[in-house]
Amino acid sequence: MKKFLLLFFAAAAFSCFNTVAQAQEDNGDQREPLFAAQSNNPSQNTLQVFNSRAQLVASLPTGGKGGVGGNGGSVQVRDRVIVLAEFGSKDVAVFVRNDEGFSQKQSVRTASAPVSVAFGGPNKNHLFVLETDRAESYIAYEDGSFSLDGSASLAIADGSAGQIDYLTDGSVIYTEKSGTVATIATNSSGAIVGSSISVKNLPALMVPLGLKTRGKLTILTNAHAGATSFQQLLISNGSVISESNGTGVFPNDADCWAGCLLGTPFCYLADSPGHKLDRVVATDTNIWFDKVAATFPGGPTDLAVSGKLIGVIFGGGVAIYKADSEGELQNLGTASAGPLNGAAWIN
Repeated sequence: MKKFLLLFFAAAAFSCFNTVAQAQEDNGDQREPLFAAQSNNPSQNTLQVFNSRAQLVASLPTGGKGGVGGNGGSVQVRDRVIVLAEFGSKDVAVFVRNDEGFSQKQSVRTASAPVSVAFGGPNKNHLFVLETDRAESYIAYEDGSFSLDGSASLAIADGSAGQIDYLTDGSVIYTEKSGTVATIATNSSGAIVGSSISVKNLPALMVPLGLKTRGKLTILTNAHAGATSFQQLLISNGSVISESNGTGVFPNDADCWAGCLLGTPFCYLADSPGHKLDRVVATDTNIWFDKVAATFPGGPTDLAVSGKLIGVIFGGGVAIYKADSEGELQNLGTASAGPLNGAAWIN
């Protein structure tokens, strides 16, 4: 994946650097932030929880089956609630963090096999689930339970769904690796009400994969290995209206998943075949490769950012970093782990 795209929806101010779940650098009397993933086991899935030193602190059976591949965002957090997309059992497992640890709240049945989940809507009051042939919205209640309130078919619906996220213009955006990026409108409460509308004028040979939204901005990675540059695309009304190209040094580049640091111009991209984390600098007018921020003995397959903490899943392990104001990473811990999928921080 040598092409890196920034999609801007409307003429929004640059807002790349908000975090999904903002943990304070100094937590005071708050609980220690924990890094969550799933084993993705196709026969018996588990929630895997690590502390900020990459030590395993909990391994909890979900009662469901994993098995999803080629996706991002299969684990997400809202306040004290963790959700896991379980491809094999066609459900979303729901856990709640409490004073005693973690307890399973619910298993939410989905219409088809889920591959990616995201929270959004007013006050993050909805869960959006990307499935093999559709996207569904579920209203999120304070007690950690969910109920279905919207659904729409995917633009292609051929089983190549990649990742979903929420835009503050009142829509969700998702990728299908067979060749589209599409949005679906939501109503004022956050429920899906529209149909899939593909973003127009995407570059040729585009293989959309991972994405990360920040307000009305979307960072999108291109899985096409033959690409040699990265681009910034300005989107208005679902169509590319301007484009800026750049070149950079992307050794062994196949950047899949992205995460950005709060209050800085730095974003990090997981480069699986290169066994590294690429750091890029992004502004509202350009984006360029900065440096290799970290290397791993195996290919990184997902990452999550919260405050100054970055958690990375790589082949056979987990690595936790703390970033300084210059975007330099200090390793807080690395541990061996089985194959994992999905990455999220919870306080």
